[in-house]
Amino acid sequence: MKLFEFSQAKQYIVLGALVLFGLLLLLHRQQERLPDNRAVRVMLFVTSPPLRALTWVDTQAMEFWEQLFHAGKLQTENEKLRLELARVRMERDLLREETAKLESVNQLIPNTKILNTPIVAANIIAFSADQYTHSIKIDRGANDGVRENLPVINHEGLIGIVITAGPNTALVRLTIDDHFAIASMLRETRLQGHVQGTGRPGELQFHFDDIYEQIEPEQEVITSGMAGAIPSLLPKGLLIGRIERLELGVTGQPFAIVRPAANADRLEQVVVMILPQE
Repeated sequence: MKLFEFSQAKQYIVLGALVLFGLLLLLHRQQERLPDNRAVRVMLFVTSPPLRALTWVDTQAMEFWEQLFHAGKLQTENEKLRLELARVRMERDLLREETAKLESVNQLIPNTKILNTPIVAANIIAFSADQYTHSIKIDRGANDGVRENLPVINHEGLIGIVITAGPNTALVRLTIDDHFAIASMLRETRLQGHVQGTGRPGELQFHFDDIYEQIEPEQEVITSGMAGAIPSLLPKGLLIGRIERLELGVTGQPFAIVRPAANADRLEQVVVMILPQE
């Protein structure tokens, strides 16, 4: 019972204080209309300090809420700006990627214009899934004129040979695959031979006919255009790779280790040369 009476008394005290504050505030706002006598001046003097304090508290509270409102509005605007910035950055990155693709295709095309051969640009959509085969799958097929034994290149050189072609996709055997072989020669000396894959990334073998021919590092190995280990005749002059060093085979016959011209690990786009059917 006493607790209830105490709570009720607190409510009355607070209510009384609010009423008193309101009366004092009204009194000070209407002080110019009050009579100018000693009693009024004493009353205003006595009530002025607490009213100034309460007015200051009221002003600070208003400023606080205004700042809080503006801070919330500013936070919302900042969030919108961050989202807009993220969208602009995404669009910029997409444009960069599209530009890079166009530049890549433009790099591929000039090397084939010299040969006056129709070409088809293709994207790589898959790499071989095991360590024993080295091939790629491209998004062009028979509907685009792609067929077996056509050369696949990029601006660096020969990538591989088409081995199967479906309506809309094709499988390309890379030069490093150990089933790859092609007639080739040195560009500088015209030394004839053939290149075959080793199954190891970054390594081919050039087996040449004249074992007494002088071979130097960095000499370029190109397609010879002769009938080789594959049925089709590739155009002469496609860069396969560059000589790194000489080694001896198990029979004592020398061969050259060749560094492939095209880096298969970084491939994204290639070009298929559409050679005329024989």
